[in-house]
Amino acid sequence: MTDEEIKAIRFVWKSHTSMEHEHCTVYLSTCGRFGMCVHVPYKYGRPYGRTYTHYRIGGKVFNTEIAFRNALRQI
Repeated sequence: MTDEEIKAIRFVWKSHTSMEHEHCTVYLSTCGRFGMCVHVPYKYGRPYGRTYTHYRIGGKVFNTEIAFRNALRQI
């Protein structure tokens, strides 16, 4: 994929899970092939710590956006 095609990928909200220690929001691309999961740690009912994101292509998970973009360039 080219950089223009990567920028054109649209993610839409799919689900949200709220747990005592973490909130997780899942986004899927409109084609359903790519995914993104945003984790927000919580402590005492408030955001606590650093937010982190996982990216997915098919069944493979990437921990950084750079690795995700590099994998998309290979497609």
